[in-house]
Amino acid sequence: MAGDVLYQLYLVSQNVVSTSIFQISLLMIIITVLAYHSSYFNDWRQIITQKNVLLVIAHPDDECMFFSPCAQAMAKHAENVYLLCITDGDFYGLGGIRQGELIKSCKLLGIDRIEIIFNRFLQDDPNVKWDINLLKKILRDRVYQHRINVIVTFDEYGVSGHANHISLYHALKELIYSDDDDCITQLEAFALKTVNICRKYIGIIDIVWTMLLKGNNYICINSLGGCITSQLAMRAHASQFIWFRRLYTIFSRYMLINSLKRI
Repeated sequence: MAGDVLYQLYLVSQNVVSTSIFQISLLMIIITVLAYHSSYFNDWRQIITQKNVLLVIAHPDDECMFFSPCAQAMAKHAENVYLLCITDGDFYGLGGIRQGELIKSCKLLGIDRIEIIFNRFLQDDPNVKWDINLLKKILRDRVYQHRINVIVTFDEYGVSGHANHISLYHALKELIYSDDDDCITQLEAFALKTVNICRKYIGIIDIVWTMLLKGNNYICINSLGGCITSQLAMRAHASQFIWFRRLYTIFSRYMLINSLKRI
């Protein structure tokens, strides 16, 4: 008798949990759809419309692992989009392969103007800080060459703490604040905001915190089609698509949401 009662309680609790998970998931989807169509919450497109935009990354796969919502919005709304990758990602000797993967990924994201830097002083290494002056020169030259209006890179924490990512932020910040040329002073510079590890891996649920903590940040939210494109772009990096990156594409909020702050 007691066993039957416990079993019934188990079935009821299981049903409640399943219903709650479904309701929460449905609520998150509804909130995300509403945020996507909101000009207040999904306001990144207003910054880049009809602009020449430069996305600066450190390695092949950064463009889809971290910047996919932002990059797809650029491809859709900007006048011209340029991607500058500082290395070919040769840390494990796969630079040649990863160059081709970057091109495939960018094609899916809608970016076809791609430049990869090959410089022996700027090598893929998670523990090496790059030469800021060298980076500044490279960035400055591309701003002039492409008449860039908006430039985007990592913030001071680099999303993953990678030293190469962080170097890009410091180089861009120093360029913006130390160069008096009109072309640089009129440049709008943005950094991809790093969130704590709990928010980083709760996927769509982070839309709530993103909206509540928006502040002066600019938000870019992927549509359902954009989320699928993000997954396909990540899979284009076949040499990197090992088990923990497979999990990353499922749980990371960066596949769905980007928060950007002015530098």
